[in-house]
Amino acid sequence: MNFIKSYFSEFDSKKWDSIIKTIDGATYLHSSDMIKYYTAFDKKIKNLSFLVRDQELNYVACVVIGITKTKSKNIYSFSETLCPTPALIDAKYSIRNRIKKYVWNEILTISKKFNIKILKLIQLPINNQCLRNKNISSAYSFESLQFLDNIDVINTLILNLRQSDEKIYNNMSKYRKRDIKRSIKENIKIDVIDFKDTKRVELEMEEFRLAHLKAAKRITRPKETWAYMEKILKLNKAKLFIATKDQNKLSFLFCGQFGKSAFGWSQVNYKKYEKTYPVRHYLEWYAIKYFKKKNFLFYEVGQRYYVNNKSKFSSKEIQISEFKERYGAKMYPIIYFESAINKINYGELNN
Repeated sequence: MNFIKSYFSEFDSKKWDSIIKTIDGATYLHSSDMIKYYTAFDKKIKNLSFLVRDQELNYVACVVIGITKTKSKNIYSFSETLCPTPALIDAKYSIRNRIKKYVWNEILTISKKFNIKILKLIQLPINNQCLRNKNISSAYSFESLQFLDNIDVINTLILNLRQSDEKIYNNMSKYRKRDIKRSIKENIKIDVIDFKDTKRVELEMEEFRLAHLKAAKRITRPKETWAYMEKILKLNKAKLFIATKDQNKLSFLFCGQFGKSAFGWSQVNYKKYEKTYPVRHYLEWYAIKYFKKKNFLFYEVGQRYYVNNKSKFSSKEIQISEFKERYGAKMYPIIYFESAINKINYGELNN
Protein backbone atom coordinates (compact mmCIF):
# COMPACT_ATOMS: atom_id res chain seq x y z
CA MET A 1 0.00 0.00 0.00
CA ASN A 2 1.41 3.39 -1.02
CA PHE A 3 0.89 6.56 1.00
CA ILE A 4 1.05 10.27 0.25
CA LYS A 5 2.22 12.87 2.76
CA SER A 6 0.92 16.48 2.69
CA TYR A 7 2.30 19.12 5.05
CA PHE A 8 0.26 21.54 7.19
CA SER A 9 1.45 24.47 5.07
CA GLU A 10 -0.42 23.03 2.06
CA PHE A 11 -3.84 23.54 3.71
CA ASP A 12 -5.85 26.44 5.03
CA SER A 13 -7.28 25.99 8.54
CA LYS A 14 -10.80 25.22 7.34
CA LYS A 15 -9.65 22.44 5.03
CA TRP A 16 -7.26 20.94 7.60
CA ASP A 17 -9.97 20.81 10.27
CA SER A 18 -12.55 19.34 7.91
CA ILE A 19 -10.13 16.47 7.26
CA ILE A 20 -9.28 16.10 10.95
CA LYS A 21 -12.96 15.44 11.69
CA THR A 22 -12.79 12.29 9.57
CA ILE A 23 -9.79 10.81 11.42
CA ASP A 24 -11.02 8.76 14.37
CA GLY A 25 -8.00 9.18 16.63
CA ALA A 26 -7.66 12.96 16.27
CA THR A 27 -7.87 15.11 19.42
CA TYR A 28 -7.96 18.86 19.89
CA LEU A 29 -4.14 18.83 19.76
CA HIS A 30 -4.43 17.80 16.09
CA SER A 31 -6.63 20.79 15.19
CA SER A 32 -5.30 23.76 13.25
CA ASP A 33 -6.21 26.06 16.13
CA MET A 34 -3.94 24.33 18.63
CA ILE A 35 -1.11 23.81 16.13
CA LYS A 36 -1.05 27.53 15.31
CA TYR A 37 -1.46 28.49 18.96
CA TYR A 38 1.49 26.41 20.13
CA THR A 39 3.62 27.43 17.15
CA ALA A 40 3.14 31.05 18.30
CA PHE A 41 5.08 30.36 21.51
CA ASP A 42 8.44 30.61 19.80
CA LYS A 43 9.46 31.95 16.38
CA LYS A 44 12.10 29.22 16.23
CA ILE A 45 9.50 26.44 16.19
CA LYS A 46 9.33 24.58 12.88
CA ASN A 47 5.89 23.12 12.21
CA LEU A 48 6.25 19.88 10.23
CA SER A 49 2.77 18.47 10.87
CA PHE A 50 1.32 16.44 8.02
CA LEU A 51 -1.67 14.44 6.81
CA VAL A 52 -1.46 11.02 5.15
CA ARG A 53 -3.56 9.71 2.26
CA ASP A 54 -3.73 6.16 0.99
CA GLN A 55 -3.51 5.13 -2.66
CA GLU A 56 -7.23 5.80 -3.07
CA LEU A 57 -6.61 9.36 -1.80
CA ASN A 58 -8.53 8.85 1.44
CA TYR A 59 -7.05 10.58 4.47
CA VAL A 60 -5.94 7.96 6.98
CA ALA A 61 -3.66 9.69 9.51
CA CYS A 62 -2.61 12.99 11.04
CA VAL A 63 0.83 13.55 12.54
CA VAL A 64 1.51 16.73 14.52
CA ILE A 65 5.20 17.60 14.73
CA GLY A 66 6.87 20.67 16.14
CA ILE A 67 10.65 21.07 16.20
CA THR A 68 11.88 23.67 18.69
CA LYS A 69 15.40 24.94 18.09
CA THR A 70 17.49 25.87 21.13
CA LYS A 71 21.12 26.96 21.33
CA SER A 72 22.35 23.44 22.01
CA LYS A 73 19.86 21.11 20.36
CA ASN A 74 16.57 20.52 18.58
CA ILE A 75 13.60 19.29 20.62
CA TYR A 76 10.60 17.34 19.33
CA SER A 77 7.95 19.68 20.75
CA PHE A 78 6.18 23.03 20.47
CA SER A 79 8.36 24.87 22.98
CA GLU A 80 7.46 23.14 26.27
CA THR A 81 4.30 21.52 24.89
CA LEU A 82 4.60 17.91 23.77
CA CYS A 83 3.39 16.75 20.37
CA PRO A 84 0.42 14.33 20.41
CA THR A 85 0.73 10.72 19.33
CA PRO A 86 -0.22 10.11 15.66
CA ALA A 87 -3.96 10.03 14.95
CA LEU A 88 -5.17 7.19 12.73
CA ILE A 89 -8.46 6.08 11.24
CA ASP A 90 -10.12 3.05 12.83
CA ALA A 91 -9.36 0.32 10.30
CA LYS A 92 -8.87 -3.43 10.33
CA TYR A 93 -5.56 -4.70 11.72
CA SER A 94 -3.67 -5.21 8.45
CA ILE A 95 -4.50 -1.75 7.09
CA ARG A 96 -3.94 0.03 10.40
CA ASN A 97 -0.59 -1.70 10.80
CA ARG A 98 0.59 -0.48 7.39
CA ILE A 99 -0.49 3.07 8.24
CA LYS A 100 1.32 2.93 11.58
CA LYS A 101 4.57 1.72 10.05
CA TYR A 102 4.49 4.42 7.37
CA VAL A 103 3.76 7.12 9.95
CA TRP A 104 6.47 6.03 12.37
CA ASN A 105 9.04 5.69 9.62
CA GLU A 106 8.26 9.29 8.64
CA ILE A 107 8.60 10.41 12.28
CA LEU A 108 11.99 8.71 12.52
CA THR A 109 13.15 10.19 9.21
CA ILE A 110 12.26 13.72 10.37
CA SER A 111 13.80 13.10 13.81
CA LYS A 112 17.10 11.96 12.29
CA LYS A 113 17.15 14.92 9.90
CA PHE A 114 16.91 17.34 12.84
CA ASN A 115 19.20 15.28 15.08
CA ILE A 116 16.47 14.62 17.66
CA LYS A 117 17.76 12.41 20.48
CA ILE A 118 14.55 11.72 22.42
CA LEU A 119 10.88 11.44 21.45
CA LYS A 120 8.29 12.54 24.01
CA LEU A 121 4.62 12.34 23.00
CA ILE A 122 1.27 12.78 24.72
CA GLN A 123 -2.00 10.83 24.29
CA LEU A 124 -5.29 12.53 25.29
CA PRO A 125 -8.44 10.59 26.27
CA ILE A 126 -11.06 12.36 24.09
CA ASN A 127 -10.86 11.90 20.31
CA ASN A 128 -13.29 12.02 17.39
CA GLN A 129 -14.33 8.41 17.89
CA CYS A 130 -15.27 9.14 21.51
CA LEU A 131 -17.37 12.08 20.37
CA ARG A 132 -19.16 10.04 17.71
CA ASN A 133 -19.85 7.21 20.16
CA LYS A 134 -20.65 9.65 23.01
CA ASN A 135 -18.39 7.59 25.24
CA ILE A 136 -14.74 7.85 26.30
CA SER A 137 -12.91 4.66 25.39
CA SER A 138 -9.38 3.40 26.09
CA ALA A 139 -9.16 1.73 22.65
CA TYR A 140 -5.70 2.24 21.10
CA SER A 141 -4.61 4.42 24.05
CA PHE A 142 -1.38 2.50 24.56
CA GLU A 143 -0.80 1.59 20.92
CA SER A 144 2.41 3.63 20.72
CA LEU A 145 4.08 1.16 23.07
CA GLN A 146 4.65 -0.87 19.92
CA PHE A 147 7.49 1.54 19.10
CA LEU A 148 8.32 3.48 22.29
CA ASP A 149 9.66 1.98 25.50
CA ASN A 150 8.65 4.23 28.44
CA ILE A 151 5.31 5.58 29.66
CA ASP A 152 4.02 7.81 32.42
CA VAL A 153 0.35 8.35 33.24
CA ILE A 154 -1.55 11.10 35.05
CA ASN A 155 -5.28 11.67 35.50
CA THR A 156 -7.42 14.32 33.91
CA LEU A 157 -10.91 15.21 35.17
CA ILE A 158 -13.77 15.03 32.68
CA LEU A 159 -17.47 15.67 33.25
CA ASN A 160 -20.09 13.79 31.26
CA LEU A 161 -22.52 16.55 30.27
CA ARG A 162 -25.20 14.08 29.25
CA GLN A 163 -25.98 13.69 32.95
CA SER A 164 -28.68 15.88 34.48
CA ASP A 165 -27.77 19.21 36.06
CA GLU A 166 -28.93 17.78 39.36
CA LYS A 167 -26.63 14.76 39.16
CA ILE A 168 -23.61 16.83 38.16
CA TYR A 169 -24.32 19.29 40.98
CA ASN A 170 -24.83 16.56 43.58
CA ASN A 171 -21.52 14.93 42.63
CA MET A 172 -19.62 18.06 43.62
CA SER A 173 -18.08 18.39 47.07
CA LYS A 174 -20.09 20.16 49.75
CA TYR A 175 -17.49 22.93 49.83
CA ARG A 176 -17.83 23.54 46.10
CA LYS A 177 -21.64 23.72 46.40
CA ARG A 178 -21.30 26.05 49.39
CA ASP A 179 -19.08 28.47 47.49
CA ILE A 180 -21.35 28.41 44.44
CA LYS A 181 -24.31 29.28 46.65
CA ARG A 182 -22.31 32.13 48.20
CA SER A 183 -21.55 33.58 44.77
CA ILE A 184 -25.21 33.41 43.76
CA LYS A 185 -26.19 35.07 47.05
CA GLU A 186 -23.61 37.82 46.41
CA ASN A 187 -25.33 38.42 43.06
CA ILE A 188 -22.24 37.60 41.01
CA LYS A 189 -22.96 37.94 37.29
CA ILE A 190 -21.39 35.89 34.52
CA ASP A 191 -20.96 37.37 31.09
CA VAL A 192 -20.30 35.22 27.99
CA ILE A 193 -18.53 37.28 25.36
CA ASP A 194 -20.37 37.22 22.04
CA PHE A 195 -18.05 36.38 19.17
CA LYS A 196 -20.09 38.65 16.88
CA ASP A 197 -19.10 41.75 18.87
CA THR A 198 -15.53 41.88 17.57
CA LYS A 199 -14.68 45.20 19.24
CA ARG A 200 -15.67 43.90 22.64
CA VAL A 201 -13.81 40.64 22.05
CA GLU A 202 -10.64 42.68 21.46
CA LEU A 203 -11.16 44.83 24.56
CA GLU A 204 -11.97 41.93 26.89
CA MET A 205 -9.13 39.74 25.62
CA GLU A 206 -6.68 42.58 26.21
CA GLU A 207 -7.96 43.02 29.77
CA PHE A 208 -7.75 39.25 30.26
CA ARG A 209 -4.11 39.31 29.11
CA LEU A 210 -3.25 42.23 31.40
CA ALA A 211 -4.97 40.50 34.34
CA HIS A 212 -2.73 37.47 33.71
CA LEU A 213 0.32 39.72 33.58
CA LYS A 214 -0.64 41.39 36.84
CA ALA A 215 -1.31 38.08 38.62
CA ALA A 216 1.91 36.44 37.41
CA LYS A 217 3.99 39.62 37.79
CA ARG A 218 5.83 38.66 34.62
CA ILE A 219 5.23 37.83 30.96
CA THR A 220 4.45 34.10 30.86
CA ARG A 221 3.98 33.73 27.10
CA PRO A 222 4.22 35.79 23.90
CA LYS A 223 1.51 38.25 22.88
CA GLU A 224 1.15 36.24 19.66
CA THR A 225 -0.49 33.43 21.66
CA TRP A 226 -3.05 35.86 23.05
CA ALA A 227 -3.70 37.19 19.56
CA TYR A 228 -4.43 33.68 18.35
CA MET A 229 -6.78 33.01 21.28
CA GLU A 230 -8.59 36.20 20.31
CA LYS A 231 -8.86 34.97 16.73
CA ILE A 232 -10.30 31.63 17.86
CA LEU A 233 -12.84 33.47 20.01
CA LYS A 234 -13.91 35.63 17.05
CA LEU A 235 -14.45 32.45 15.03
CA ASN A 236 -16.80 31.10 17.73
CA LYS A 237 -14.43 28.20 18.42
CA ALA A 238 -13.88 29.14 22.06
CA LYS A 239 -15.71 31.00 24.83
CA LEU A 240 -14.67 33.68 27.30
CA PHE A 241 -16.58 33.83 30.59
CA ILE A 242 -16.22 36.87 32.85
CA ALA A 243 -17.47 37.14 36.44
CA THR A 244 -18.51 40.60 37.63
CA LYS A 245 -19.83 42.23 40.79
CA ASP A 246 -21.27 45.75 40.66
CA GLN A 247 -19.63 46.21 37.25
CA ASN A 248 -16.21 45.23 38.63
CA LYS A 249 -14.53 42.34 36.85
CA LEU A 250 -13.49 39.60 39.26
CA SER A 251 -12.39 36.62 37.20
CA PHE A 252 -11.88 35.35 33.62
CA LEU A 253 -12.19 31.83 32.22
CA PHE A 254 -11.30 30.98 28.61
CA CYS A 255 -12.59 27.62 27.32
CA GLY A 256 -11.57 25.82 24.16
CA GLN A 257 -13.86 23.67 22.01
CA PHE A 258 -13.25 20.53 19.97
CA GLY A 259 -16.36 19.13 18.36
CA LYS A 260 -18.89 18.71 21.16
CA SER A 261 -16.28 18.72 23.92
CA ALA A 262 -14.97 21.74 25.81
CA PHE A 263 -12.03 22.27 28.11
CA GLY A 264 -10.78 24.87 30.55
CA TRP A 265 -7.89 26.56 28.76
CA SER A 266 -6.84 29.62 30.75
CA GLN A 267 -8.11 31.32 33.90
CA VAL A 268 -7.19 34.23 36.16
CA ASN A 269 -8.66 36.12 39.12
CA TYR A 270 -8.10 39.65 40.31
CA LYS A 271 -6.38 38.92 43.63
CA LYS A 272 -7.96 41.84 45.48
CA TYR A 273 -11.35 40.09 45.19
CA GLU A 274 -10.28 36.48 45.77
CA LYS A 275 -10.79 36.36 49.54
CA THR A 276 -14.03 38.32 49.45
CA TYR A 277 -15.78 36.38 46.70
CA PRO A 278 -15.22 32.65 45.94
CA VAL A 279 -16.12 33.47 42.36
CA ARG A 280 -13.79 30.99 40.63
CA HIS A 281 -16.02 28.10 41.73
CA TYR A 282 -19.17 29.66 40.33
CA LEU A 283 -17.49 30.80 37.11
CA GLU A 284 -16.55 27.25 36.09
CA TRP A 285 -19.93 25.88 37.20
CA TYR A 286 -21.59 28.46 34.95
CA ALA A 287 -19.36 27.42 32.04
CA ILE A 288 -20.23 23.75 32.63
CA LYS A 289 -23.96 24.52 32.55
CA TYR A 290 -23.49 26.73 29.48
CA PHE A 291 -21.86 23.95 27.45
CA LYS A 292 -24.42 21.44 28.67
CA LYS A 293 -27.23 23.67 27.36
CA LYS A 294 -25.41 23.80 24.03
CA ASN A 295 -25.58 19.97 23.89
CA PHE A 296 -21.86 19.43 24.43
CA LEU A 297 -20.92 15.92 25.55
CA PHE A 298 -17.88 16.47 27.74
CA TYR A 299 -16.18 19.19 29.74
CA GLU A 300 -12.56 18.65 30.76
CA VAL A 301 -11.93 20.45 34.03
CA GLY A 302 -8.19 19.78 34.09
CA GLN A 303 -5.47 17.48 35.33
CA ARG A 304 -5.21 15.94 38.81
CA TYR A 305 -1.72 15.82 40.29
CA TYR A 306 -0.47 14.11 43.43
CA VAL A 307 2.60 14.48 45.63
CA ASN A 308 3.68 10.95 44.69
CA ASN A 309 3.76 11.67 40.91
CA LYS A 310 7.58 11.54 40.99
CA SER A 311 7.52 14.94 42.75
CA LYS A 312 7.48 16.74 39.41
CA PHE A 313 4.56 19.01 40.26
CA SER A 314 4.72 22.09 42.46
CA SER A 315 2.60 22.49 45.59
CA LYS A 316 0.63 25.20 43.75
CA GLU A 317 -0.13 22.86 40.82
CA ILE A 318 -1.27 20.14 43.24
CA GLN A 319 -3.45 22.62 45.12
CA ILE A 320 -5.11 23.81 41.89
CA SER A 321 -5.75 20.22 40.81
CA GLU A 322 -7.36 19.47 44.18
CA PHE A 323 -9.65 22.43 43.53
CA LYS A 324 -10.62 20.96 40.16
CA GLU A 325 -11.33 17.50 41.60
CA ARG A 326 -14.11 18.89 43.76
CA TYR A 327 -16.33 19.33 40.70
CA GLY A 328 -16.97 15.58 40.92
CA ALA A 329 -15.67 14.72 37.45
CA LYS A 330 -14.41 11.24 36.60
CA MET A 331 -10.73 10.55 36.06
CA TYR A 332 -9.32 9.45 32.71
CA PRO A 333 -5.68 8.82 31.77
CA ILE A 334 -3.38 11.17 29.93
CA ILE A 335 -0.46 9.07 28.73
CA TYR A 336 3.10 10.26 28.16
CA PHE A 337 5.34 8.18 25.90
CA GLU A 338 9.10 8.54 25.76
CA SER A 339 11.98 6.81 24.05
CA ALA A 340 15.51 7.58 22.97
CA ILE A 341 15.67 7.55 19.18
CA ASN A 342 18.26 4.78 19.24
CA LYS A 343 15.84 2.60 21.22
CA ILE A 344 12.88 2.92 18.84
CA ASN A 345 11.61 -0.56 17.96
CA TYR A 346 13.00 -0.76 14.43
CA GLY A 347 12.06 -4.44 14.25
CA GLU A 348 8.38 -3.57 14.36
CA LEU A 349 8.84 -1.00 11.60
CA ASN A 350 10.66 -3.34 9.28
CA ASN A 351 8.44 -6.41 9.69
